[in-house]
Amino acid sequence: MMMNNEKLLPRIYSIKNPDFDFGPARFLTPDEVQEVAKVLSKISKADLQTRFDPSALSVANVYPGIWKSGDDELEYLTYYYISLVKFFQEAAKCGDVVLFYYLDNNV
Repeated sequence: MMMNNEKLLPRIYSIKNPDFDFGPARFLTPDEVQEVAKVLSKISKADLQTRFDPSALSVANVYPGIWKSGDDELEYLTYYYISLVKFFQEAAKCGDVVLFYYLDNNV
Protein backbone atom coordinates (compact mmCIF):
# COMPACT_ATOMS: atom_id res chain seq x y z
CA MET A 1 0.00 0.00 0.00
CA MET A 2 1.48 3.32 -1.05
CA MET A 3 1.16 6.36 1.19
CA ASN A 4 0.14 9.49 -0.64
CA ASN A 5 2.18 12.19 1.05
CA GLU A 6 1.88 14.57 -1.87
CA LYS A 7 -0.35 16.92 0.13
CA LEU A 8 2.06 16.81 3.07
CA LEU A 9 5.10 17.72 1.06
CA PRO A 10 5.79 21.40 0.47
CA ARG A 11 6.07 23.25 -2.77
CA ILE A 12 9.60 23.20 -4.15
CA TYR A 13 10.72 26.66 -5.23
CA SER A 14 12.72 27.23 -8.36
CA ILE A 15 15.64 29.63 -8.20
CA LYS A 16 16.06 31.98 -11.15
CA ASN A 17 19.39 30.94 -12.55
CA PRO A 18 20.78 29.08 -15.53
CA ASP A 19 19.48 25.56 -15.93
CA PHE A 20 21.71 22.74 -14.81
CA ASP A 21 21.50 19.32 -16.46
CA PHE A 22 17.89 18.74 -15.40
CA GLY A 23 16.55 22.25 -14.80
CA PRO A 24 17.25 25.06 -12.34
CA ALA A 25 18.44 24.71 -8.77
CA ARG A 26 15.58 24.53 -6.27
CA PHE A 27 15.20 25.07 -2.55
CA LEU A 28 13.01 24.35 0.45
CA THR A 29 12.49 26.90 3.22
CA PRO A 30 13.32 25.94 6.82
CA ASP A 31 9.62 25.31 7.58
CA GLU A 32 9.33 23.12 4.52
CA VAL A 33 12.49 21.23 5.46
CA GLN A 34 10.83 20.45 8.79
CA GLU A 35 7.71 19.18 6.98
CA VAL A 36 9.78 16.92 4.74
CA ALA A 37 11.76 15.62 7.72
CA LYS A 38 8.51 14.73 9.51
CA VAL A 39 7.07 12.93 6.48
CA LEU A 40 10.27 10.98 5.78
CA SER A 41 10.61 10.05 9.46
CA LYS A 42 7.21 8.36 9.33
CA ILE A 43 8.45 5.86 6.75
CA SER A 44 10.61 3.32 8.55
CA LYS A 45 13.30 1.14 7.00
CA ALA A 46 10.89 -1.82 7.32
CA ASP A 47 8.10 0.15 5.59
CA LEU A 48 10.43 1.09 2.76
CA GLN A 49 11.58 -2.49 2.32
CA THR A 50 8.02 -3.83 2.42
CA ARG A 51 6.91 -1.36 -0.24
CA PHE A 52 9.93 -1.91 -2.49
CA ASP A 53 8.65 -2.80 -5.95
CA PRO A 54 11.51 -2.96 -8.45
CA SER A 55 9.16 -3.67 -11.37
CA ALA A 56 7.17 -0.50 -10.68
CA LEU A 57 10.39 1.52 -10.42
CA SER A 58 11.59 0.14 -13.75
CA VAL A 59 8.29 0.83 -15.49
CA ALA A 60 8.29 4.39 -14.10
CA ASN A 61 11.90 4.81 -15.28
CA VAL A 62 13.01 5.98 -11.82
CA TYR A 63 16.62 7.10 -11.65
CA PRO A 64 19.16 5.48 -11.57
CA GLY A 65 17.46 2.77 -13.65
CA ILE A 66 19.03 -0.18 -11.83
CA TRP A 67 15.81 -1.78 -10.58
CA LYS A 68 15.89 -5.51 -11.01
CA SER A 69 14.52 -7.88 -8.43
CA GLY A 70 17.56 -8.60 -6.31
CA ASP A 71 18.58 -7.73 -2.81
CA ASP A 72 21.39 -5.45 -4.05
CA GLU A 73 18.92 -2.86 -5.32
CA LEU A 74 16.97 -2.91 -2.06
CA GLU A 75 20.19 -2.52 -0.06
CA TYR A 76 21.20 0.41 -2.29
CA LEU A 77 17.83 2.12 -1.87
CA THR A 78 17.70 1.53 1.90
CA TYR A 79 21.20 2.92 2.44
CA TYR A 80 20.46 6.15 0.59
CA TYR A 81 16.99 6.52 2.06
CA ILE A 82 18.35 6.32 5.62
CA SER A 83 21.01 8.89 4.70
CA LEU A 84 18.34 11.17 3.21
CA VAL A 85 16.17 10.94 6.34
CA LYS A 86 19.16 11.79 8.55
CA PHE A 87 20.09 14.69 6.30
CA PHE A 88 16.60 16.22 6.48
CA GLN A 89 16.35 15.63 10.23
CA GLU A 90 19.65 17.44 10.83
CA ALA A 91 18.75 20.29 8.47
CA ALA A 92 15.38 20.69 10.23
CA LYS A 93 17.06 20.66 13.64
CA CYS A 94 19.43 23.43 12.53
CA GLY A 95 16.72 25.51 10.80
CA ASP A 96 18.48 25.21 7.46
CA VAL A 97 17.17 25.61 3.95
CA VAL A 98 17.88 22.80 1.50
CA LEU A 99 19.23 23.69 -1.91
CA PHE A 100 19.43 21.02 -4.57
CA TYR A 101 19.85 20.41 -8.26
CA TYR A 102 20.33 17.42 -10.53
CA LEU A 103 23.40 16.64 -12.55
CA ASP A 104 23.78 14.17 -15.34
CA ASN A 105 26.69 11.96 -14.30
CA ASN A 106 27.04 10.75 -17.88
CA VAL A 107 28.22 14.12 -19.19
